[in-house]
Amino acid sequence: MKSVKSIVMGVVSAAVLAACGTGNAKTEEAAPSECIQGVAITTDSLLTVAEGLVGDTVYVRGYVRHVCKHSGKKCFISDKERKMQIRVTAGGEIGGFNKELIGSEIAVKGILKENRISKEDLEKAEQEIEAEKAQGDASKVQTCETELSDIAAKKAFMDLKGLGYYPDYYVAGLDFVECAAGY
Repeated sequence: MKSVKSIVMGVVSAAVLAACGTGNAKTEEAAPSECIQGVAITTDSLLTVAEGLVGDTVYVRGYVRHVCKHSGKKCFISDKERKMQIRVTAGGEIGGFNKELIGSEIAVKGILKENRISKEDLEKAEQEIEAEKAQGDASKVQTCETELSDIAAKKAFMDLKGLGYYPDYYVAGLDFVECAAGY
């Protein structure tokens, strides 16, 4: 099965590179249909099958929702409906992500990675958030509630799947192309 997957990913690789070109060419944007339609999979599709693709080269497309402002070494992409998002880290031909990409659709070539978050780590984070929340800073209460809700969802997922860890998938980016301006 691994060899079939490798062949499929090789064909996808050739198609993406032929359709989109390589590098971080920001001056010439490709139309989404020319660039990625039927080649790169959506974030939702990738996350649905991620467990079987860890360590493989993947091609994923999505709308940039956030670029880390300090270094630009990470961005988060999702489908248009914002159902699921995945982190993309800069590497390979990617020096970083410009904040101007927010709202743009990009196609990314990268290696799918998994960071396993233990139940203990989640519980420790939960305790730290509860302590911060107890300090009573009104500006942080909503953030704390959101983070606690996220941790609860991760724990529920672990229980549902019978896992002792939460799989945090991300793409170690090798190259990307901007496919459209805005959405």
